[in-house]
Amino acid sequence: MLLAVIVSFLVMPTMKVRDLFGQLGKTLAELWQALALIAVILVLANIANFSGGTTSMGVALAAVGPIFPLIAPIIGWIGVFLTGSVVNNNTLFAPLQVATGERIDVSPGLLVAANTAGGNTAKVISPQSIAIAAGAVGLSGREGEILRASILYSLGMLAFICIWNFVLSLLV
Repeated sequence: MLLAVIVSFLVMPTMKVRDLFGQLGKTLAELWQALALIAVILVLANIANFSGGTTSMGVALAAVGPIFPLIAPIIGWIGVFLTGSVVNNNTLFAPLQVATGERIDVSPGLLVAANTAGGNTAKVISPQSIAIAAGAVGLSGREGEILRASILYSLGMLAFICIWNFVLSLLV
């Protein structure tokens, strides 16, 4: 968004600096909570990574053994449901998937992909995504209906991805 504001300013000769900063201020006022949440998630991810917490959790999850690829997408599903973002989910949990994969001799790339795929199935039931979608189409206040209508699809896709990932882990 910031890039869009800057490019718009540069290509629109009628736009004044005052308008530029006015729009930037409005954008920041509208998005400050989302920006703060992203910053907090990144801080937590860095603390977990640099403190060795992610590796420790990976070692603990490795105790699950060769069936871990079956549950790897579920971690991504939970992460996106909680954060509302596949990117934030991967920031938090991709290093965990890599650490676990290295210990159980399963492709870390496969587990990170499973984390991402599982996260994508949660995007349709993420409270943040539902609220945005409901507001965009004039269904504010009906978020519960949307969640109930979409949760089985999300769980069905997650189950398929879990099984597919497990099969792939046996082949790769």
